[in-house]
Amino acid sequence: MKIGIFTQPLCSNYGGSIQNFALQTFLKKLGHEPITLREKKSHRLPNGSLKTLFQKIVVPNIPLKKRIMRTGVLLYRIMTFPFCDWEKIDSALVFCWRIFRKMSGKRCKNAPRPNRIETPDFKKFHEQHINFRWIHFPPKWRNVSDCEAFVVGSDQVWRPVYNGVSQMTMFLDFARSKKNIKRIAYAASFGIDNLSEFMPAQIEYCGKLLQKFDAVSVREDSGVELCKNYLGITNAVHLIDPTLLLDKREYERLTEIAGEKTVSDRNFTAAYILDKTPEKDMASNKIASLLKTELKDLKGLSVAQWIAGIRDAEFVVTDSFHGTAFSIIFNKRFITIGNSARGMARFNSLLKIFNLKDRFILPEDINDSNLERLVQTQINWDEVNKIRSYETERARKFLEDALKKREKNDYTD
Repeated sequence: MKIGIFTQPLCSNYGGSIQNFALQTFLKKLGHEPITLREKKSHRLPNGSLKTLFQKIVVPNIPLKKRIMRTGVLLYRIMTFPFCDWEKIDSALVFCWRIFRKMSGKRCKNAPRPNRIETPDFKKFHEQHINFRWIHFPPKWRNVSDCEAFVVGSDQVWRPVYNGVSQMTMFLDFARSKKNIKRIAYAASFGIDNLSEFMPAQIEYCGKLLQKFDAVSVREDSGVELCKNYLGITNAVHLIDPTLLLDKREYERLTEIAGEKTVSDRNFTAAYILDKTPEKDMASNKIASLLKTELKDLKGLSVAQWIAGIRDAEFVVTDSFHGTAFSIIFNKRFITIGNSARGMARFNSLLKIFNLKDRFILPEDINDSNLERLVQTQINWDEVNKIRSYETERARKFLEDALKKREKNDYTD
């Protein structure tokens, strides 16, 4: 079966890129033909509730230029708020902008979204290991009509602050009138444990779209309750992130293809910190000191080097969801530092599945005593691996059941 995958934009993001690779690989093992549908450059302005747009301004550690631009967008939204129909206003604004660009001799080329950087190393990984197709969002049916099913997921595909104008595509709005296709959500994530980033009208509309899905699974246990209480989906199930579906040998094969045997000849503690703070730096350095190892920063590496970095580390310090997931995959001792700016629900849910909530620490709780305890505490990897095997089989059954071909008389136009 030809399956179109909708997920977060493929850019220089380890977790986002590898989870897409993992989902494609898993679907291929089930005998299907997956293809990721990537969004071409969008010239529309960011959308969302005024609260969401304000939250994007106060996110810590972003460049001043970006903060000023986001402030401008918020002011623009406030001025146009009485008109309500932002889509038409945006269309008129973009139309005028494109005429100006054309008259000035500057043409707009199709490319990845401007705020989603794709470095050469990541571009090479995407081209070698992910089957994809560039399309405009929202998709034109003729560009996706060869797909018999669509899978939305994983990653934070249902979080408005990360998706903006692409949000409705992640609920398959473009296919709302089509009845002869399969719609599946696999480990889709809201990122947080509430729908505060959605406008009330969005919640109602997304609920109607989601009720057209053949099967719905979410990545966080809180997502099950959100689907039930707000979106009218009573049978949503909680499944693990796609990266956890593959055996570690699949990832080791990626390092072998890239020729990455190791990232260091010495024992090291790996630090993969997305949002640096003094507390996180202190934690990384303290743990490296306790273990008498060097400290290795995993940011800025190729995908294969990043995987090898976690594989070969003595200990992993991270504030990343996928940094945590790969520590579990490679059975590495780790600590996960809470990252509220990027959503806490996904950390809590992941660690709860594997009975590893004691590996989680908030920045304000970082001190010598707690760090020493976490370094000395061992992890029962036999239990963790047994749970992962069970969860993988649950995911396999979910996808197999959801992708079963309908009888001919079940197809309607």
